[in-house]
Amino acid sequence: MQKTIEEELAILKKVKMWKLVDAPIHVNIVGYKWVFKVKKDVVGNIFCYKACLVTQEFSQVLDIDYFDTYTPITQISSIYTILAITAAQDMEIHQINIKKVYLNGKLTDNKVIHMR
Repeated sequence: MQKTIEEELAILKKVKMWKLVDAPIHVNIVGYKWVFKVKKDVVGNIFCYKACLVTQEFSQVLDIDYFDTYTPITQISSIYTILAITAAQDMEIHQINIKKVYLNGKLTDNKVIHMR
């Protein structure tokens, strides 16, 4: 697990996800935790481990520690539609796996999240 944590931290550092600062007085400091997942292939063999650093949601206050939430998801009906069109037109579908994807959201100077 240590290797997956180091990979996650390296990626977060590469995309400049944070900067280290001293905690100001009277600011809510949001906690965090690590979420781990074991990825398996179709026969059940482990092929990799995933680690994700997440904030502790219960310690956040709307419009102070977070301002908007969004999770891009695909509805199953959309997937079925794409598969049906692909099959009807005798086309192929290819899938890729992107290791880490981050939205390009920017926080302004007056919207900073302090995390422990």
